[in-house]
Amino acid sequence: MSARVKQKTQGPKIAIIITAFNYDDLIEGAIRSVLRQTHQNFEIVIVDDHSKPNSSAKTAKIVKSIGDDRITLMRNKTNVGQTQSFYVGLDHTTAEFVCLLDPDDRYLPDFLATMLAAHLNPIHIAPLAYSNQQLMRGDHTQITGTQSEFLVKKFKAGNFGELEENLRCLGFSAFVPAVTRGWIWTSTSSMMFRRNALEMIRPTKTLSFKGHADTYLANGTHLLGGSLFVHRVLLSRTLHHKNDFSHARIFASDQSWGTPGLKASIPELDAAEALFESGNDKLLRRSSLERALVARLKPKELLWLWWHSAKFRARVRKRIFLLSVFSRLRRR
Repeated sequence: MSARVKQKTQGPKIAIIITAFNYDDLIEGAIRSVLRQTHQNFEIVIVDDHSKPNSSAKTAKIVKSIGDDRITLMRNKTNVGQTQSFYVGLDHTTAEFVCLLDPDDRYLPDFLATMLAAHLNPIHIAPLAYSNQQLMRGDHTQITGTQSEFLVKKFKAGNFGELEENLRCLGFSAFVPAVTRGWIWTSTSSMMFRRNALEMIRPTKTLSFKGHADTYLANGTHLLGGSLFVHRVLLSRTLHHKNDFSHARIFASDQSWGTPGLKASIPELDAAEALFESGNDKLLRRSSLERALVARLKPKELLWLWWHSAKFRARVRKRIFLLSVFSRLRRR
């Protein structure tokens, strides 16, 4: 019999997928942050990506001790990486709205309810919504009150006030179009995706990288129709030695945040390739998708996509696309 107390559930079910590789020392806090949510209609799918036996055993023990029947735990037979582990978890849920929670991050109590309200707003439909977040050290000491680069840009532009008004009236603070360039989000754990968008970019090949799920999922789904921003701190992100893209010595918004010498990968191109190779691009307006690709990707990245995806070459309007690429090259 489940140890949880039965509570009235309202609204659609939300799936929270936690992928873990040797994170038994941090995962319990992530699970309990979900259990404390004001929105209780959820399920948690934990995918152990073939951790060391001791780590897997400890994770299983933690799940058993919590004793909540909304939690499903599975273990990959081999280490396949975070993105593909996420899709393993997706196949074990039918929820319409899906989140990827890193084991070292913690939801604030209103995360699910607020992000769901953003998706169910009366104005705009988008593939994903994301919130602001705060940063904390591994000992749970809070060290910032925010992390959103989008918020900093709004403040510098002098139109900060509209974010609060939009959130009060509409349920989201801003819509960020698919043609917007750069990294506009905070982290993977701050996002809530629509299931259909995730299915559109499901990998069609074995990925060459093990991490970078945020880059793959955020960039891939954003191409399909933009993102909704929620101007609320709804997540605590933990900084520690295992982080790649946000090292533990954070002291300024404009500093370099990533690990020195970290090599960039191309997961966003793999996501775009999957969209075309699966034929799912036909569900989108061709002109809108072309504009988003040309705006967000560098010329060399567009040419990589052209070379690697025969269905991409067959789908785009070749003359217009190539002119756009050469135009970008001339402006550099």
